[in-house]
Amino acid sequence: MTSTTTNDRQPESATQHRQSDTEQTALDALREELARRTLDAMVELSTHRLVKTKRERTADGLTYTETVVVLKADVDLPGESTLGEPDGPNTNEVAG
Repeated sequence: MTSTTTNDRQPESATQHRQSDTEQTALDALREELARRTLDAMVELSTHRLVKTKRERTADGLTYTETVVVLKADVDLPGESTLGEPDGPNTNEVAG
């Protein structure tokens, strides 16, 4: 008695990693929402010293719209010294 079997199934790893278009669309929307919330939190936590701007760039013949976070030009950075100011905090001399 001879038994012949055919295996028309794809390997298990190939079918496990394939996502449907609906799943991919949902993941893309989730990624965009997470990125938006992260940028909004950065702006809020910086007490609005950062701003979100959109810019377009072209690469590989495609045009991309990016949202970037930019530090405002007129913002003082903590710890940044300007000309004429000492680098460190003032200290009193200690008599020994």
